Amino acid sequence: MLKIFYSNRIEQLYLDFKQNLYSKDFPFARRLIIVPTAAIKSWLLLKLAEDPTMGIAMGLEVLDLDEAYKKISQLLIPETNLPYYPSVLELTLAIEAHIRKIADSWSELPSPQKEQWEPLMNYLKIKLSKYSHTLNLRSEKRITTLSQTLAKIFYDYGKYGHAMLESWQPEHGWQQALWMHLFSTWNKGWSYPAKEYTSLKIKDESFTNIFLHLFSVSFMPASEFALIEKASHFFPVYFYTLSPCYHFWSDILSDGESKYIQQYWNRQQVSEQEQNELEDYLRDKNTLLANWGKQGRKMAELLEKGDYETFTHYRMPELFRFLGPYAEYIDDSLIWEPTTQPLSLLDYIHGDLLTMRNNKTHQFHIPADESIQLHQAPNRQREIQILYHQLLHLIDKEQDIEPSDIIVMAPDIHEYAPYIQQFFGASDSVLDFKLMDLSALSNHPFIQSFWQLIQLSFSRWNAEEILEFFNSPFFQKRHRIEREDLTILRAWIEETQIRWGRDEEHRNEFLQQKYQGKMIENTPNGTWEGGFARLLLGLAMDKNSEECAISPFLNIENSQGILLGNFIKLLRQLKEDLKELSSTTLKTYQEWVKILRKLIIDYLIEEKDLDEEEDDLFKLLENFIQAAVWIPDHRITFSNFKIHLESYFKTKKNSYHENHLQSVRFCSMLPMRAIPAKIIALVGMHENAFPRMTQEDSLNLMKNNLSCDYRPHRLDYDRYLFLEAVLSSRRYLIFSYPQYSSKDGKEQAPSGLITELMNYIQKSYFLEPREVEKLIYSHPYRFYDAQYFSISSKLKNFSLKNYQCALAYYNEEKKPAHQFIQSFEEPSSPALSCKDLILDVRNLKTAINNPIKHYLNQNLGMYIKDEEEGLLIDEAFVIDPLQMHLIKKSSLRNPLSKCLQETEISGKLPLGVFKQTAINHIQNAVNKHHALLIKLEVDPLSIFDIELNENTTNHNNEQKVWQYPALEIEMNPSGRVSIVGRLVDVCKEGLLANISGTSQDLFKPWVDFILLCYLIDLYRLPIKKQLLCLKTGRIKKPYFEDSSKELKRILQYYFETLEQLSPLSQEWLPIILEKENIQHSILKSLNDPFNPVFNPYLKWIYRTGSPDERQIQKWKSKADEIFNPVYKAWTGKDESI
Repeated sequence: MLKIFYSNRIEQLYLDFKQNLYSKDFPFARRLIIVPTAAIKSWLLLKLAEDPTMGIAMGLEVLDLDEAYKKISQLLIPETNLPYYPSVLELTLAIEAHIRKIADSWSELPSPQKEQWEPLMNYLKIKLSKYSHTLNLRSEKRITTLSQTLAKIFYDYGKYGHAMLESWQPEHGWQQALWMHLFSTWNKGWSYPAKEYTSLKIKDESFTNIFLHLFSVSFMPASEFALIEKASHFFPVYFYTLSPCYHFWSDILSDGESKYIQQYWNRQQVSEQEQNELEDYLRDKNTLLANWGKQGRKMAELLEKGDYETFTHYRMPELFRFLGPYAEYIDDSLIWEPTTQPLSLLDYIHGDLLTMRNNKTHQFHIPADESIQLHQAPNRQREIQILYHQLLHLIDKEQDIEPSDIIVMAPDIHEYAPYIQQFFGASDSVLDFKLMDLSALSNHPFIQSFWQLIQLSFSRWNAEEILEFFNSPFFQKRHRIEREDLTILRAWIEETQIRWGRDEEHRNEFLQQKYQGKMIENTPNGTWEGGFARLLLGLAMDKNSEECAISPFLNIENSQGILLGNFIKLLRQLKEDLKELSSTTLKTYQEWVKILRKLIIDYLIEEKDLDEEEDDLFKLLENFIQAAVWIPDHRITFSNFKIHLESYFKTKKNSYHENHLQSVRFCSMLPMRAIPAKIIALVGMHENAFPRMTQEDSLNLMKNNLSCDYRPHRLDYDRYLFLEAVLSSRRYLIFSYPQYSSKDGKEQAPSGLITELMNYIQKSYFLEPREVEKLIYSHPYRFYDAQYFSISSKLKNFSLKNYQCALAYYNEEKKPAHQFIQSFEEPSSPALSCKDLILDVRNLKTAINNPIKHYLNQNLGMYIKDEEEGLLIDEAFVIDPLQMHLIKKSSLRNPLSKCLQETEISGKLPLGVFKQTAINHIQNAVNKHHALLIKLEVDPLSIFDIELNENTTNHNNEQKVWQYPALEIEMNPSGRVSIVGRLVDVCKEGLLANISGTSQDLFKPWVDFILLCYLIDLYRLPIKKQLLCLKTGRIKKPYFEDSSKELKRILQYYFETLEQLSPLSQEWLPIILEKENIQHSILKSLNDPFNPVFNPYLKWIYRTGSPDERQIQKWKSKADEIFNPVYKAWTGKDESI
């Protein structure tokens, strides 16, 4: 007995289901409930739990389709004849094993078999000869990916291709031979549904205690329905199917199908009268139902073929009974729903689909409303923000809508997950949310950590990858690593120049595997082992130790030795444990899974700490063992196993906030998910995104085979998904899409299905040509645009913060935006408030040369991260400018060969041919440097530093560092400044500065020069008052007579920079001191891509605009006062060599 229940409402199907669920005659019978998806299962179980009339539900087994087919087969087929239907994973592994077997035994194959398999071998790029074959990495990967593709195709063959398969013979081709091997020759126990379900050898017994209910199954292959039909002969089967139309509709054709038939009749020269009759027949349809419902029509055809007992319970709002345009389409078989609300546009769409009303022959006018909306958003982020506020608006308007009454779907919900969490997961959000259909590989934290671990076996081991894995909370907990430990490790990596590679051997192995080459130079520099060696030497040696082949890192503390040892032990053990994965070792799937389990326990979690979330990974790995049970002796490399593993993980879905019942549900658009909701929103509905256009695989032999059963294409699935979404929305149907492409920024149109719906609405209900635009909501780029807060606007925004932003933005009398740099006026209070201030020379120089940085660092504790900061993961090709300066400086006291050796062993020279180029460049630069010193009459061995130390009372000028007490400067009656620090590169001829002496860099050594002149006057030092520019040979003389007065002047300015933020950075001083149109020049410097401002603090301060003219004039006067004397003197005529 097979009873079929039709309805356009899943709620009505539930009522029919509930009525048939229990029988007084069989209270303890088994009731098998088959559901198509987990979403339908959750909805049905929740309805049962909330239904007060159900009481205690006993004897219920809720199964998905695959589980149900297996259960029914077990009930109907004798155990001795019970076939086994392989999964896609099992097919994948078996196909790969057989293809490899064919390749391995190529020399032994007979000529006809070689000819048969040769096209596949050529596609796989396997080099064949008469006696052997060659498999390279490319061929290995091709075999693995081809196996996955073929497995999906073969799985479909088993469902839809029975007639085609029956005619196959092994000699027809390699696919046929492969299929016959899998399902005949190799494994007698394997079979496929299309064969077994249509020719069952059924048990000779009856079933009186089993009832079968198929709930909301909108499509199944003909072979699977054959199993259900046969089961109905042995126990009652109830089939509840969602149908959009209560008329006979399986014979209507889409516009494309109709056009094809008309063209065919024209080619057949059918008479004009017959063609007119055909056109009348083809036109008598509802275009939406015809174009979107092909999959449903095919299912209806399948159900109509048998002589089954049918029940139709279609529901329709009662107001339709009194509408003239629907009079000829309705009858008393409909269930009329009383309603107190007028019919909405969405209701009319539902009515047209239900009655199959021909919109082209019966048109009438209805007003536009909010029941169908199309939102055009600038991007995906704004799309979700817009949706959030639109949902709040509808909830506020309706009052009886809860978050659980809302479903949001997207073609791929993963693309929207970050934005959903941003707005619906915000601290001030009033709507909870549930995220479904997320890939376990991208959303399951434990699986992600596991994947990072095995990825290391194939990676370069660059510093970022290792630190990313070490940041895994599972790894940290397993090895008791603290955050502070990782901070120290990162500092060590930066200081020792660890870039990539475990050691020299690993680098060569990696390059050989990827690029068939080796390192141009074998050196430990830049590797993990090289960095560890430098750190260990730093613990064992001191500054006075003899030279060695590796430069020790001396800034490591003895107390950090244990931490270093733990890291070295951990990384070396990780290297050994992962080595096997990256090798070409062949193992069975069972052996590889055993190794992976050990890695998980060793590096991520102890067995005693396993919970349900972590156990998911072990279950997935166990599935691989079960799938490989058919090929226990087949061996592969781990790299190929990893491809299968990744594909399998991607098919496994995960949920976020799964147990949050009163929440908005977000999910991907998947087949048979027609869950009713008061509000259904479809996001990401732009062209090319939906319907999803996938090209038919050329390997699929069912493509042009008319003997195969109907198999929905991706386009058929998506169109019917769209139709189900329209049918399932009870009050509001919201569409949205990003108006501009995230790839190229070009404008994009909405999905063709939405365009078709809007055209249908315009032609069916609206009299005015542009009236359909009332359904379209075009959103501005700014979330605080005035449109959102206008009473008459249909755009909504309920955020108080956004409203405050709008008030601030549009207020004509608003205060100007905050600026760190206001008018630069003299401080009103004394700058020096403490009696004793110790001032380091470095801070004084920073305040004078980069006052913005000094102010943010010292006053506000703000430090701007350099854009180029981060770990280095690639070799340098040129010598770093800072390193060049240090080499020049070192060469003044040491031979150049020694300087180069120290630079090389510390890993700061490029490698290979680039090293020699860098060395040549260094030699030329150092030679020029020394030649310039000779012309300046400077003896390199006589260069020294002067250190001002608060703990020194006597001066000492006999060493390379002259020691003097801190400079005590009386600023005013209540304050004294003690200047400490070091002046570097001083000689009898004056102060050496690595500058050219032009307006662009002359202020860099300015503070040092004033301090040196002050020391010369104070201690009568035998040093000339000269600034020697080492880049050009220019000589700068003092522009002042009293060094004490000049020092106090810049100290006063220093204190002013602490009171107010000064913009007088050295980058802008030439502009401010020389230019007429200062504002224009500053603005140009901020926006000139060819001559940009490199000061990150300056760029950050003026990231939103440039200073106004009034401020500039105040700065101008201060710049003239402080900087103009030295600027005029030093940009004039110089003494030069």
